[in-house]
Amino acid sequence: MFNPTTPLESAIAAGDADQTLSLLRSETPEQRRSHRAGLLRMLKSLEDAGWKVATGTWTGDSIDQQELSLSIAIALCGTARDVMDARVDIDLLIELGREFHPRCLDELADTFLKASPNRIEAVQQLIGAGLVSRPDTDDYILGLIALPRVIRSTQGLKALFDADPGLRPLLLRVFEIEGTTECSLASSDQYNRVHGLDWVTLLLSMADDGLTTRAELLDLTLGALEKDWPQYRSGWFSRFHAVLDPDAATLRARLPRYLALCASRIPPTVALALQALKTMDLAAPIDADALLNALRPVMASSIKGQLEAAMKLLDRLVARQPERRLSTSSLVAMALLHDSAAAQASVLERLKSWGVDQATRQQLSDFVATVAAVNRPQLLQLIGEAPTAVAADVNASAAHASPSAPCAASSPLPTAHPLDDARRLPRFDDLHELVECIAHVFENATDVDAFERCVAELVRITPLAEDDRPLFGPVRKHAARVKPLLPRELARLLIYVLDGVRTPGYANQDHGGNLSPVESLLNERIDALMDLAAQGRGLVPLSAPTHQGGYIAAEAFIDRVAQHGAANAVSTELEQVAGLLRLMPIVGHDEAPALRARARALVDAPLTRALRYALGDELTPDTHRELFAAAARIRHPREDDLVLDGCHPNLGPDGALMARPTWRVHTHLHRYGDKTTTYYDLQVDTPPVPAQTPSTRLAVRRHPPGPNAREHYRWWSFAGIDEGAVRYSATLLPSDPEAFFADGVRAVGNNLDWSEAQWQNRAYLDRLLDPVTAMTPMACLLLVLALFGKEPGQTAIAVDAWVAAHTEGRLSSAQLLVEPLTVLIASPLVKPARLHKSLQAALRIDARMQALVFELLCAAVTVNPEGPPRDMALLLSLLLELKVDGARPLPPDVQSSLSQMKLSGQAKQLRAQLLA
Repeated sequence: MFNPTTPLESAIAAGDADQTLSLLRSETPEQRRSHRAGLLRMLKSLEDAGWKVATGTWTGDSIDQQELSLSIAIALCGTARDVMDARVDIDLLIELGREFHPRCLDELADTFLKASPNRIEAVQQLIGAGLVSRPDTDDYILGLIALPRVIRSTQGLKALFDADPGLRPLLLRVFEIEGTTECSLASSDQYNRVHGLDWVTLLLSMADDGLTTRAELLDLTLGALEKDWPQYRSGWFSRFHAVLDPDAATLRARLPRYLALCASRIPPTVALALQALKTMDLAAPIDADALLNALRPVMASSIKGQLEAAMKLLDRLVARQPERRLSTSSLVAMALLHDSAAAQASVLERLKSWGVDQATRQQLSDFVATVAAVNRPQLLQLIGEAPTAVAADVNASAAHASPSAPCAASSPLPTAHPLDDARRLPRFDDLHELVECIAHVFENATDVDAFERCVAELVRITPLAEDDRPLFGPVRKHAARVKPLLPRELARLLIYVLDGVRTPGYANQDHGGNLSPVESLLNERIDALMDLAAQGRGLVPLSAPTHQGGYIAAEAFIDRVAQHGAANAVSTELEQVAGLLRLMPIVGHDEAPALRARARALVDAPLTRALRYALGDELTPDTHRELFAAAARIRHPREDDLVLDGCHPNLGPDGALMARPTWRVHTHLHRYGDKTTTYYDLQVDTPPVPAQTPSTRLAVRRHPPGPNAREHYRWWSFAGIDEGAVRYSATLLPSDPEAFFADGVRAVGNNLDWSEAQWQNRAYLDRLLDPVTAMTPMACLLLVLALFGKEPGQTAIAVDAWVAAHTEGRLSSAQLLVEPLTVLIASPLVKPARLHKSLQAALRIDARMQALVFELLCAAVTVNPEGPPRDMALLLSLLLELKVDGARPLPPDVQSSLSQMKLSGQAKQLRAQLLA
């Protein structure tokens, strides 16, 4: 509720725009500025009221007039930032500006554009009205880039050009800056579908109208390409260069620039330069020295097409100047670093044809250890007269780099244990350390272990001594501003501990309208911890992990139950269930009898009985089904509890009976008009969660609430779209990550082509890197899926996780990966070329992966020989390399499949080599 205290505020509250304007006309600029503080309070009050309240100062029947009156006052009394925050109508601002020329206009254009380039239309209207000067800043150029996408109308853009004749020639300045993630020439044209408003059309029309020339546009394009902006943004300029389509004479006039572009780090830029050099060389030969120097960096390119294009230029050079053969051979030899055996073979053929001198032979000897095994005999033949000692060293190096022994011969590292001392979460030494950790969580929203440490300590130290409260001042101030899940839930608990105020929690929803179950559960857990803290017993919560990844040592949990009982502390059922699910299973361990004996000594209570059941004690489950459902997951990890199922049937997946997710690739058609599009989805099915399942049945609630149906374009997800929520969800039942990885399979498997940026999905893959993570069926499926992924960062994590799991002995059999691989490779969901890239990356990391990769490739080529997938040649080339390098025989079923396979081109040649 806002109470007016001045005539101006009363006029605004009354919605009297004429009176508001009259009062301000009678004042000097200095007098108007004195109203600013009160007007901002009015604006805050109006925003808090939601602009639609029907009682109090802001009444529903005059709200529009009140808003108009306030806008007039802020425009004449406020700063440029005030005008932007108040969203003053631009037409009103222009009208007022012409009469008053308020001080806000002096900085309004810069303020608008610093906030967002999408405000360029308003800035241009002000420029066209003569009220502001044209900014000479990068922000203005960024606004120009956004202009077509903002206007979305050719008529609207023409009106701006007519109002500001100096605008259109300035469009050439868009070549000067890179742009941003949200605003660049590439993104503007990608998302703007209005005909005639793409930047290619706009720029070419300027040349047609005489405002520029195609030559100038070409020079500006080359200038942008020379800056080596990121590929997505620089790719627009490469495409624009193709549209300009300069002839050989135009290109020749800029020969030094194209030669220099061969050293670009952006692949499309290099491809453009090579094509331009080809066009020029065909018209008139390029100087040999200049060409050789320019192509030197291309010889180290990882892109096979660029390498081939460069070598064809060198073919023509050697054909017309045979005396250049040896120097060209020395240059081309660098390309033997390429991963492709076919590319290496192409290089070796040229070296054989052109000849090599002694210096080049010595250079070639360095490549014996890295060149593909199928090409090594030809390379050794070229080396020819290399000294015996050098040849011996090279052969020894090659043998070390590419061992032919099976992977099983290498000793895996000792398997880590979840309760290793190195994984124990340390206690805080003092409150200063706690404050630092809280600040760390506020800035690192995905550190679950740090979050759990802070939560447990805050509960333990409540009530906080008055002398200690000032220590928390900085983090208390920050607590009101944090947004991600873990920081904001920690902030809720912190505010309660310091101020005694319970702020409500909330759960985010994804774009499909699905609330995150994990966020709702964490809200409930933090509320429960507030209740425990309010009791002031100085206790560590039952659910607080003792070790990384969410694990609780059984002996620690027994101690906590005893301490809570002795203090008569009351914990919610959610806290008790959460603690039980985090227990490290002990069934079959040496210390199990002693731990059971300690648990039997506890005071009899429902939690005590559930704990004894979890530890494997002989007793019958009682009526507390939620506690015993949690205990069953620890007593029978990844197994069924038939006793509990007999007492309490139909508890749901991962209640008494373990969930056994199944998966399939689903094909569905979408028809729009006369066009039909085929989509492929990866569906993960589990038994349905029973209706009205309590939220405290945590293990069950990790599964979809009903049929695995797609809502809008996003699959149901237990964790939602917050990365911290994903990582937290893995700690609810750390000893059985199968449901967690099933969630990851849904997320990653339905976004392999990166049609939507889902950065939170890396949290599923990071869990595979943990040396204590069991490679369950869903974990293996997730790993294989990620090896087919498009996003390089996530694929790199998958490759690292695969190598780590193999080295650590967590992948007991290649069959764990073979089964999902063969199903996926037979489906249209995945692209074999990406798998080939991932397999090569794994071999570069650890050559001991050879036998495993060979086995996977053998399985892949036996899938559907009548209709092999595209890019089969890549898989066959790697299979041939491993066969030759390790002298490995092809299994009979692989030979049979290869002989039946319908192949052509290079794949057909590779088959002949494999079967020879």
